[in-house]
Amino acid sequence: MKIAWICDTMYQILNCINYVLNKRRDGCIYDLYIGHQFINDKKIENKLKRMGIFNKVIAYTPFSNKRGYKEAVKRTLGILSPKYRIKNMLLNKADVEFISDTYDIIFMSIFTHFSVSLAFMTNAQKIYYYDDGIGSYIGDIFSISKKIYRRYALFGYDLNRIFPDRIYLNNIEFCKNNINCQVFELPNLMDNSHLKMKFIEDVFEYKNKGYYKEHRVIYLSQPNDNCVSDVDKLEIKMLNAIKNSLNNILIRPHPRQNADAFEGYSVDIHRNCWELICIDQISNEHILIGSFSTSQIMPKLIVDKEPYLIFTYRLFSRMFTEKQLNEFEDFIQFIRTKYRNRNKIFVVNTINELVEYLNTL
Repeated sequence: MKIAWICDTMYQILNCINYVLNKRRDGCIYDLYIGHQFINDKKIENKLKRMGIFNKVIAYTPFSNKRGYKEAVKRTLGILSPKYRIKNMLLNKADVEFISDTYDIIFMSIFTHFSVSLAFMTNAQKIYYYDDGIGSYIGDIFSISKKIYRRYALFGYDLNRIFPDRIYLNNIEFCKNNINCQVFELPNLMDNSHLKMKFIEDVFEYKNKGYYKEHRVIYLSQPNDNCVSDVDKLEIKMLNAIKNSLNNILIRPHPRQNADAFEGYSVDIHRNCWELICIDQISNEHILIGSFSTSQIMPKLIVDKEPYLIFTYRLFSRMFTEKQLNEFEDFIQFIRTKYRNRNKIFVVNTINELVEYLNTL
């Protein structure tokens, strides 16, 4: 049986390794496709190549969705010929010749240009989705516009073929998505923890244990991908207010962000895998601040820890659609039902309210 995994983030790679180490059996061949868009992506790619749990490790760059006539032609050619698109996204173009003719299963987290192209190019027999964080737990995770459906159909490709047969999550109790497929739980990260965690820590070069124990308040940033005006200024204003009130705050930049954006603050320069930090260092007394971040939920999802959670998405509401904001509100109400102390979860409306709440903790 030939199985492919498509990974674009550290968290996806962690879930992939966890599954493969627990589920691998004779006769199964695993290939890994790793997207280069996060911190230390090349180092992790090389580590995985040396460690030998995958038959092939092939790197690619995310699709550049630029505008213009030439880019429109490239997008059209990419639909017409999945192999053309895959080849153009690979870091090493020659790797296209080493891709299997077919896969029995492709694991992907979301619909992307790469994942849909690989599925069609290799005539994938089954599609399994797997945990990508909060986005995998709420809403329609197979949300594809009618326009894109029609565009693919014009060239003879039915996108319904890549509707997932299954989805694998780290904690199915938190599943609130509305996709109609079987839901399975990923292997527990802590099962057979000594050997497995040693391997995982080696892949991510996990080090500097105890660094997060020195800071109680952790700010988990998110990139302003849509370039909404003045959001970055508002974030700095908020951080200044927190810093003036509490000195003991550590900023963890998003894996796609440059730490230089937070000059003048205490910043996590080590950029270790967050999930390993949650297992090893985050406690029930930590305070995790973020707009609406997967990282805030992760301690509860994977190791049943309950740090204080402060959500700031109402301050940055222009970054989100009304539908997203409603989903955030609903999911936070749901999270409160899972916390033993629901008073540890707070949504702020203003910066002053945030500072006042922090001073009570």
